[in-house]
Amino acid sequence: MKASRTLLAIIIALLPLLYLNFIFPELPDRVPIHFDAQGRADNYASKSGFYGFQFGLAALSIGVFLLIKNGHTTKANATPQTQENFEQLGLGSTVFLSAINFIIIQAALAKDGQKLINYVLLAIPFLFLFLGNYFIRLKPNYFIGIRTPYTLMNEEIWRKTHRLAGRLLVISSLISILPMLYVDFTGKMLIVGGMLAIGFIYPMFYSYQLSRK
Repeated sequence: MKASRTLLAIIIALLPLLYLNFIFPELPDRVPIHFDAQGRADNYASKSGFYGFQFGLAALSIGVFLLIKNGHTTKANATPQTQENFEQLGLGSTVFLSAINFIIIQAALAKDGQKLINYVLLAIPFLFLFLGNYFIRLKPNYFIGIRTPYTLMNEEIWRKTHRLAGRLLVISSLISILPMLYVDFTGKMLIVGGMLAIGFIYPMFYSYQLSRK
């Protein structure tokens, strides 16, 4: 299972490159690789340079999976269930990064940076929704989570903090998805900032409150 999940992560990470091979002749000679906040291209690469850029992003996706899969726990906490959860989390992260790579390719093909920004911001609530489901059952570790001094020194504080953070992330993500379709860039950034504050910053303060009891 572990080997097959790693293989699946590699395949998912390479799918954008496979797609890029099919549409490579359609790319402009100067491919936009970076856009400003208004969606205007401000940096370009050659077609071969863009392919190398996408290859690097695919390698990054695979690296993120392996990092989450292998570097998440202390020996004391490395139970089979924890390993299973983190492999699933790593696979989900690979899916998200590959989706972003597809969006980058489409934006470069259409020379439409605004579409890239909109789709990336729209994807964030789905990422937080995914993370929230895992935070609820996340075990203490030194790699992912609300890692304050209070959660790391007390397993009960960790459990309560991540149960709250997971629920807040799920709720705020579900509430945010529909408004993200209709607001402008500033509105999207405010929504993302609100989700960060609700799902991550407040639980940090909550862990401190628990430590004072």
